[in-house]
Amino acid sequence: MKNNYLYLSLSIAAILGFFIFQLPNLGLPYFWDESWVYGPAVRILEENKINMLPDALSNWHSRGHPLLFHNLHAIWLRFTENSIYQTHLFSLLISCLALCSVFALASKIFNPSVAFASVLLTIIQPMFLAQSTMVLPEIMVLLFTCLSLLFYFRKQLLLYLLCSASLILVKESGIILVLSLTLFHFLVEFKTFKKPIKALLTSLKIALPLLVFVLHLSLQKIYNGWFLYPEHTGMIKLNLIDVSKTFIKSAFQTLAISQLRIIYLIISVVSLFFLLKTNKFKLLLNECSALIIFIICFMIFSSMNFYSSRYMLCTIPLFIMISFYLLSKTLNREGYFISVTLLLFFIHLIFQPFSAKNDIDLGYRDCIKTDQKTINYLINNSYGINEQNTSFIFTNNFKNMYSGYITYEPPKNKSVKSVKTSYYDRTFKPDNKVIQKFIEIKKAKAFILD
Repeated sequence: MKNNYLYLSLSIAAILGFFIFQLPNLGLPYFWDESWVYGPAVRILEENKINMLPDALSNWHSRGHPLLFHNLHAIWLRFTENSIYQTHLFSLLISCLALCSVFALASKIFNPSVAFASVLLTIIQPMFLAQSTMVLPEIMVLLFTCLSLLFYFRKQLLLYLLCSASLILVKESGIILVLSLTLFHFLVEFKTFKKPIKALLTSLKIALPLLVFVLHLSLQKIYNGWFLYPEHTGMIKLNLIDVSKTFIKSAFQTLAISQLRIIYLIISVVSLFFLLKTNKFKLLLNECSALIIFIICFMIFSSMNFYSSRYMLCTIPLFIMISFYLLSKTLNREGYFISVTLLLFFIHLIFQPFSAKNDIDLGYRDCIKTDQKTINYLINNSYGINEQNTSFIFTNNFKNMYSGYITYEPPKNKSVKSVKTSYYDRTFKPDNKVIQKFIEIKKAKAFILD
């Protein structure tokens, strides 16, 4: 019991340290998808009318998604202030709650030492660090995923239904968790009673949140004339070869290889090798099976749709839980287990590069600084931009006041000859006179072409 309180206290301390570490990032302008979709959307919703119906936002800002994520942000802004800082602060608070849910879930399914390891190593994940202050739904998806699993295993049906319905209303991909748990419940019931009809009927209560998804589709059809956002459905892949390639090269790569997570894969494989020789293997597999089913189903789902690495965030803490549970049973000594946990934390801290030019690690902060300096220079020198020669995101940041890069309308009286900016390459090609004044931007990782 003393160890339980110790691991809880250490986890709370880690979450508090994480919160303090992220405070300097709250005032940064929006980045990538939060700069043109989610960030402006939640602020526009607060300015107008807070409600969950599809017409509360334009399709441009809602992208056909359910609006619980947007409404929760808007409610927070209504009681604080409508600012970028407050949207990021709310995201950070949700991230802290997500870490608490990770601890609670791992404690319930496994044990407090695995829960502490899961929290500590989730905090140091570059993707989690980047997403934790962004106005993007993935952290909230993680929160409701863990809460749904927690209440399912606690056999608290009403709370499970509430959290899994909320998960679907944050993002449609929440149906994968409901379907996965329904399948898991059916298999457990069938194994217990050997009666498929009875197992099926008892599993239907786990699938009840799917009615919320049906309601969402019905409202979209009534208000917009389609069930799912047409731009998104056009990206769905059903070809087995294409899905398999994305599964292996993208989903599996993101989950178990990238950002030093190959270490967790190695831990899992080595632990399984030793556990296969014991009588505990089948029992351990049963304890992990619900998480494994969900992770595999979510990877398949992600591989069939437009793929973005950040979508896999809700599976990463679960993968860490499984890896370290297997490790704990292999080492069978808490002292060794905690030593390995701390060692891996410091390996991440020392050797993990934060250099990506996207939204999956803290390298995004350099991209923001570059865009801000570029936009400041253009405005201060009365330059506009030619939208045909620049990236969509940069154009949005230059013109959209909600994004946080400008405080007034940008100039339109003259434009540069060519601006080409993306998060993988920063180039700016005005006339020679402007190039001489633009040298300082080069220091902010902007590459200037002659």
